[in-house]
Amino acid sequence: MKQYVGLDVSQRETAVCVVNETGQVVVREQGSKRLSRSQFSGWGGI
Repeated sequence: MKQYVGLDVSQRETAVCVVNETGQVVVREQGSKRLSRSQFSGWGGI
């Protein structure tokens, strides 16, 4: 099943939302800590 990732990136925080192809939310993390590029690339298999 396909999954889609939405990101809201600011200088202080990164919020992540993952939904499947039916629109059901799989993961939602709001107010997540600031992520470095290496941390982000390893998150959730992205």
